[in-house]
Amino acid sequence: MSNEQVDTTTGVLAQLIAEALLPTITVTIRNEVREALEASTSQPAKRLMTTREVAERCHCCTETVRRAYRKGFLLGVPSFGTLRFKPEDVEQWISNGEAKS
Repeated sequence: MSNEQVDTTTGVLAQLIAEALLPTITVTIRNEVREALEASTSQPAKRLMTTREVAERCHCCTETVRRAYRKGFLLGVPSFGTLRFKPEDVEQWISNGEAKS
């Protein structure tokens, strides 16, 4: 068998294997993508709280919330010129006893 015949035979075999495995690979990838999407959407994203919502939750004024953020007592996320706060960070601030007006 010449090198050209070996290359042709190898190419044909590779094509046959690829055609046989392609449906299985496609289904596997499709299932993995579906599972990843379901996992990412099964837990709803936690909504960030506004400065006003934090103030209402802590029974203080909004300036107290902003001051706590500026001093580093309360973690926040700047968002388009406003502040947003994770509910768990607000609860931590309250439990530390720092949420006082």
